[in-house]
Amino acid sequence: MRFHLPAYLTRSTYIIGVFLLIFGIGSCRKAHHPPMARDTVQNMDQTQARESLLYFKPLRALDIVKGLKQDVLVPEVEKALASFFKECSRATQRDIPQIRQAVSLLRKQKNAVQGFINSYNSTPLGDFHARLFILRLLGELQRPDALVFLKSVVWAPLPPETRKSKTDSLSPRDFQQMIQTKAVQCIAFTRNDDGTTSDAAEQEMLEIIRNHSSTYIRICAIDAYMWNHGDTQKAADSLKVLLPANLRKFVGRPRFYRGANRQVFVDQLAEWRKRWASGK
Repeated sequence: MRFHLPAYLTRSTYIIGVFLLIFGIGSCRKAHHPPMARDTVQNMDQTQARESLLYFKPLRALDIVKGLKQDVLVPEVEKALASFFKECSRATQRDIPQIRQAVSLLRKQKNAVQGFINSYNSTPLGDFHARLFILRLLGELQRPDALVFLKSVVWAPLPPETRKSKTDSLSPRDFQQMIQTKAVQCIAFTRNDDGTTSDAAEQEMLEIIRNHSSTYIRICAIDAYMWNHGDTQKAADSLKVLLPANLRKFVGRPRFYRGANRQVFVDQLAEWRKRWASGK
């Protein structure tokens, strides 16, 4: 069952608004919207008009997940997820509690992980935004049984670099690295049933840090590993032993997070750059 971006949503709204919403940062859209002009609707084709009007209806994300029985087969889960994704794509700030509750229920759904995997695999390779969206939600489940799939995403061969300079448009390699970055974060977010960090996920993070072909992915894994370990000096020291000299500086790179003081972060980042400018 493929997930397609609704016609009334632009890709920029989709990737920024929805993704930030899932992580509780807040939607880029306002909670209240002016009525749609009649001539605007009349100028749309019938499909666009129907989808646009759906935007104003109450969100059904939680109802869709509640309708799934525990023993339901994977195809039915996949079908429900396609509807769930569309509902999430039109969510606003006020819908955050409902989305969180729905994700919490999916975490307990027997065949949820396989449903997500099938949804991802049936999404065209070039549909970067939809694939990234599915991965983000899968990561929110924190399920150990997703680990094998996430590893396959992280270690998939990257396309060759086609950009001739940093000013060129993003290449297929850049987009695939963004996908793999998200998969790395999902691995780091994996937890056992009791909420503790998964040992298997921990070992996979270290393997990525040591051996991934992309420096970009290795840096992401370093940051995720440090976050998992509370940015302790012990964790930093253990990583520096594994890393070549040119990557050790990323162990202590400042990280911006929700609620942090922006100016303090900017100052910390400037100091970090100054400290490592000489390559030490």
